[in-house]
Amino acid sequence: MPQAYFAPRRWFHHLASLNQTPLILSMREGFIALIPFFVISSLAFMLIGLQPLWPGFEGKSTVFAVLNQSHRLIMAISPLAIVISLSYHLSKNLRVNTIVGSILACLCFITHSNYLIKMEAGYMLSSVWPNFYSILIPLLVPYMVRFFRQFKWLKLVKSTMVSSFLMKHINLVVPFILVYLALFLLLPILDLLIGDAAQGLVTLVTSLSIEVQGFLRMIIIHCLWFIGIHGDNTYLSLFSDNIMTQPFIAGLSLNSFYNQFVIVGGSGCLLSLIIATMWQGRSLQELALMKVSLPFNIFNFCELIVYALPIVFNPVYLIPFIVAPSVNFVISYWVLSTGIFEFSSQEISWMTPVLLNSWLISGDVKVVLYQALLIVLNVFIYLPFVLFSSRFANNANLIEKLSYKLKFTELHQLDAEARYTSKQQVTINRTEELNEVLNHIDNGQLVLHYQPKVDVKLKTVIGFEALLRLKEPSGKVSGPWFMDILDCNNLVPMIDFWVINKVKHDLSLLASRQQLPFFSINIHPMSLLEPSILQALAELNAKHPAQIQIEVLEVSFDDESEQAWANLALLQQSGFSVAIDDFGRGFSNISRLIKLSPDDIKLDRSMLLATSTAEGLLLFQHMSALCSALGYRLVAEGVETEAELAIVKEAGVHCVQGWLFAKAMPIEEAMAYRFPT
Repeated sequence: MPQAYFAPRRWFHHLASLNQTPLILSMREGFIALIPFFVISSLAFMLIGLQPLWPGFEGKSTVFAVLNQSHRLIMAISPLAIVISLSYHLSKNLRVNTIVGSILACLCFITHSNYLIKMEAGYMLSSVWPNFYSILIPLLVPYMVRFFRQFKWLKLVKSTMVSSFLMKHINLVVPFILVYLALFLLLPILDLLIGDAAQGLVTLVTSLSIEVQGFLRMIIIHCLWFIGIHGDNTYLSLFSDNIMTQPFIAGLSLNSFYNQFVIVGGSGCLLSLIIATMWQGRSLQELALMKVSLPFNIFNFCELIVYALPIVFNPVYLIPFIVAPSVNFVISYWVLSTGIFEFSSQEISWMTPVLLNSWLISGDVKVVLYQALLIVLNVFIYLPFVLFSSRFANNANLIEKLSYKLKFTELHQLDAEARYTSKQQVTINRTEELNEVLNHIDNGQLVLHYQPKVDVKLKTVIGFEALLRLKEPSGKVSGPWFMDILDCNNLVPMIDFWVINKVKHDLSLLASRQQLPFFSINIHPMSLLEPSILQALAELNAKHPAQIQIEVLEVSFDDESEQAWANLALLQQSGFSVAIDDFGRGFSNISRLIKLSPDDIKLDRSMLLATSTAEGLLLFQHMSALCSALGYRLVAEGVETEAELAIVKEAGVHCVQGWLFAKAMPIEEAMAYRFPT
């Protein structure tokens, strides 16, 4: 879909990035965690609404009394449940004590909202939804606790004589008190800032006709959903919902019209998004989510997709999320005003499944078909946006496929959720490039070729470097041109893992023939941080000891690679040989070289090319002499001519790798290679 359909790229990136902030992530987690809670309540409410269809339901009054009581109790404590869940997950993501954060949020919520009403005999739960700004309390409290916790002078205990657990909680006493008291000052200010504006909005909306009020209600609710706030509950805290029970059109109340013909399949008509995604979507994770969400949205339950897809702050789905119900509202109002359908006055649960709900209020197949037509219309509203989203989600899908194809799923899934929440933009700056690379790899076949390393003094082959190649469907074999792009997207460990297992397979095959070659493999420092790769290397060394050398790029290590350095040293101690690859290309840090303590140093071809000048030749000779003096074995890479070979020999380098002797070859050809006489 053309990018012109959306706001400028910078706005798109910024809006999508909000999805990954601690606040929005916590809101998503908080509402997702409440799904079982609300499902139980809604199921009870739905069964109550369906009681006239139950044979002999008059004799089951006890059952329905229990269902009704359960539903009412769950709805009564739902504001407190929301406060607990939101404050818990936000405290967790802000690294604030979760118990303290949740309890303090509950205390502040009960104190400052109208959730509890004081009576002569005590307190009772209010039948009115808490005021609008009280929803901010569970979001403010964890941030305020974190703010006060940073001041050392507020800590009551600084001695190490008590346990760290006890000290941590005692030191939260003062921040706890300060947050509780600060809200007495902060919330009235918020009330002054937004109270008048909210009251003005209420006055304006309630002065309008019921048709306009119903349409504005729909728009406001969907805008609230989009910014991560539970739309229906928040609207209820702002406005009276009395208009929903008023007669609206064709004998239906506004509530029945809204539930059956506007939000078909949940707020935003998300059932249609599910169908469109399952039809044309490409992301494996999205498709899996849609399958899980389908039963919920059939019952008009939208939270799972809103917070798990997510819809919240997702610029791709902003337009259809509001347009689909708006189109339904306008079309359905016109269709029903013609009098073509007749309805009963029966009110049914909003959670009654789609198609069934239209049948229950009409008993007319034409109404059912009309509702099905609305679903199809909404599918086509969502479809272009699903296709647009697939452009950016396609690489996530391909990564999943490749991780399975390369048997790398365990390692890939270690950070799957973090990748998923960010994949809506997949750092969109490289999306097209990454898509092309992943498609090439997926359509082709990764293979290993082996290039001989020869000792020109002894005139023998002393080992082989395993080099990655991509075999196209046409049979053409190309080099790993894609590695830099994968590196930018932190996907190199997936390839390294595959290479390790492929080398292990090849060595096992050769061992069965009594062949024990020495192979070197290239490993990225990022891979040295992955436990699964370290385990794979350990298994490789245990099965084929003293047959593997690990090659690393010196320039790929930085000052933040302490753990990678340490892991490389442990591998070296366990029996691996270590080589520094492409030494002399870019920055060559002698102190870092000493810290890495390699066995071999591979001099980059760029140094050999520089020998065409007197200065370059002198540098090559002195660098070779210095490395030899430090005790490193030298390998000259990229030797392609007899003249270059003569320079290498004169510099004291005995091991050579380059086209003068052989290019990288398939395993069978490499094993048959002999030093040329």
